Amino acid sequence: MTINKKECLPKQEDFLKKYNISKDDFEKAYIKWEILAEIYSHYLSNNKNLEPTGMSVMERLRHIKEVHSLKMRIKNPEHLIEKIIRKRLKDQEREFNIETYQEQITDLIGIRVMHLFKDEWKPIHDNIMNTWSLHETPKAYVREGDSKYLEKNLENNGLVVEKHEHGYRSLHYILTCQLTKNTSFVELQVRTLFEEGWSEIDHQARYPYLQDNLLLKSYLSLFNRLAGSADEMGSFINILQNLIEDGTKKEAELKEAIAKLELEQEKKNELENKVNELTNISPLFAPGQHKTLYDYITGEIADTTPTVLDPSFYTIVTGNVTKTCSSCHELFTEYTSNLINLCPKCRLPIKLL
Repeated sequence: MTINKKECLPKQEDFLKKYNISKDDFEKAYIKWEILAEIYSHYLSNNKNLEPTGMSVMERLRHIKEVHSLKMRIKNPEHLIEKIIRKRLKDQEREFNIETYQEQITDLIGIRVMHLFKDEWKPIHDNIMNTWSLHETPKAYVREGDSKYLEKNLENNGLVVEKHEHGYRSLHYILTCQLTKNTSFVELQVRTLFEEGWSEIDHQARYPYLQDNLLLKSYLSLFNRLAGSADEMGSFINILQNLIEDGTKKEAELKEAIAKLELEQEKKNELENKVNELTNISPLFAPGQHKTLYDYITGEIADTTPTVLDPSFYTIVTGNVTKTCSSCHELFTEYTSNLINLCPKCRLPIKLL
């Protein structure tokens, strides 16, 4: 029988060089190359059966209103072998062979679920929890400095919160699916579009050779903060749009009610003028309901529904405020509309010695 070279694992020396694995690390992983070659061939002949399961999950997710877009991938065979080696390096108790690898590696099918606004994670989360059985407790990766209220909210909804060393934000679920007699696992990653863009660039730039490059890490960290600020600005716009629409609706309802009153036209005109005056100065938030608009956007204040505009809104957007830098903890002053809680010094991607 002729063996197709494309179905064989590359030579050990070439593979280790390609994926930046030292010979010493491979020996520490303590797994035979022959076993990895068997897994590689087995996976190549069976991975085509994974796609129908992924497509079935995608079809259900597509009907969730808050889902903006979806992306699926079936794990690359070489990336599977690399992951097995790295997992053996961390834990040599794990047994990998053609019978066990599909249970040990739970992201052979990977689906990205993207949504527009940060607060849309909740209905997506509820839908996932009500639809599928989970292989393990879902995780929420957050960045150092993210809202404590957000972390608490995630925990209250059954997610284990972990701070990611690279500032990666995402919700992770391992679904247990069974279209045939065989059980398959599907890894779902739920995140905003901005986080998806940042993580894709981060992964492409870092992986697998530049994990420890300080210059690259500095710029990617800055990019991460910009993506986070863009997410918050998206939430701001969404809230503002809803408030404007709500205010317009209430104004129309008031004018309609006035028109139905059995009053002289002069009195009706007077009432309508009063409504117009109130509309021109109507506050976005009831006085005292939130400290600042930023507090509402980031969820620092517990759930309350914004109603009308506090006159202090104008100073919220344009005024100055004293903040504490989340990195060096020094005080600095700037416009409150800037949602990055880092002083100008700590925003520099490179600190000159």
